[in-house]
Formats: sequence, C-alpha cells, structure tokens
Amino acid sequence: MKLISILLIFVITSTLSCFNKDEPGRYDTFDKNIQIGDVPIVKTRIHFKAGELSVIPTTENYLLKGTFSYYREGERPEINYEENNNKGYLEILSHDEMWDRNFDNEDKIEWHIALNKYIANDLSLKAGAGEVDIDLQDCNIRRFDFEMGAGEAHINLRNTSVADFSFDGGAGEVKIDLSGEWKNDLDAKIDGGVGEITLILPSDVGIEMEISGLLGERNVPGFFKEGSHYTNRLLGKTKNNLYLDINGGIGTVNVITEY
Repeated sequence: MKLISILLIFVITSTLSCFNKDEPGRYDTFDKNIQIGDVPIVKTRIHFKAGELSVIPTTENYLLKGTFSYYREGERPEINYEENNNKGYLEILSHDEMWDRNFDNEDKIEWHIALNKYIANDLSLKAGAGEVDIDLQDCNIRRFDFEMGAGEAHINLRNTSVADFSFDGGAGEVKIDLSGEWKNDLDAKIDGGVGEITLILPSDVGIEMEISGLLGERNVPGFFKEGSHYTNRLLGKTKNNLYLDINGGIGTVNVITEY
C-alpha cells in the first residue's frame, strides 16, 4: 500500500509539472500587425531576452509586421501601441520574469520584426543574448540605441542618416554599417566589452573618432592618428561629418572605409 501511494504521488507530480508554464511545450508562432496611424514619428522600444532577432523594413501600409515564435508559454512577448501628442509609442517586450531566468537549448525564441520604412522612428533595442540582425538600410531612423549582453549582432544603418547612435555591448562580435549617403551630422557612442567591433564608414564625409580601450588591436587604415584620436582627410571639408566615440574594451576595433 505504501508503495502504491508513493507511485500515485509521483504520477500526480509528474502530470502537474507538464502544465507548468516554464516547462517546454509545443512550439507556438503568432503574427502581429499594426496599421499606420496618424502620427509622423514613432518611438519604438524592443526588449528581447535571448534567441534570434531580426528587424527589417516594410513598405506596406503597416507600422509593424511581426512573427513571433516561442517554446514556453511565459515567453510570449507583450506588444503595445498607443498614440499621444502626435507621436506613436510601440513596445515589444519580453516578460519581466524572463530576464531573471537562465536559458538553455530547449528555449527556441525567434522574433522577426518589420518596421515601416518611411515613418520617422526613434528605436531603442535591448537584447540579452543570441543572434541579432538589424537591417534598416534606407529607413527613416532618427535615433538608434542598442544594448546587448552577449552574442553576435549585425547592424545595417546604411543611408539612414541617423543623427544619434549608441551601442553598448557585453561580450561577442558586432558589425555596424554606417556607410552610404549622409544628410546630417552623426554623433555616435560605441562601447564594446569583450570581443570584436567592426565599423563600415563612408569615404566621402569627414570623420573624427576617439578610440580607447584597455587591451586589443586597432585596425584603422587610411586615418591620421594622434594618440587615441583618428581623423580622415575630409574632416572639416564636407557639409556633414561623423563623430564617433569608441571604447573597444578588451577586444579588437576594425574600421573599414567603403569606396
């Protein structure tokens, strides 16, 4: 009788655990589309805990077109949008409790987000870990702030003329494309932790960089160097200029000039 009771307790416990929202379930995917409203500017905030994240432009009549996949019920993102004082406010967020939980191979989170190409956007993005691919070439991006814990990131802001840019990375590799046509100045602050930073810059605008860091290599061909200060031959001779403050941390900084 005692053995039967123990077996019953085991079966009940095992059954209940299958309904725990933190346990792996079936792989769920859902789409979320938000149509364009009546505002000329949108402030977008994306907080992504871990996995694979991609952000691309859309030319359709949508502010947001997104596909979100996850493996546990608690990993379904929160998506909110409202308009106030002639501005739109878009939020795509991992649940707060996810930031306190460790992820393993059973966590299969994928967000594929498309943002409107033409509406002015101030984009703030935070990613815990994983692979991040941001391809917003030719989009109307006014400001871009990106904080990343660990992983690999590709950021394409070619032809955006983004005026303010910041990147704060922990460990991993990041490639940032700021090449193309510039219609205004750029103020950029780039902080890398442990890893490698690769910057792709244009050849036809003035550029001034301050590159600091504890350890690592600096590969900056074609620039005049004075201590940690780097400039190109066009600085002060073009209408628009790029000003970059780069802290490489413990790692490598590569600068590639696109001709």
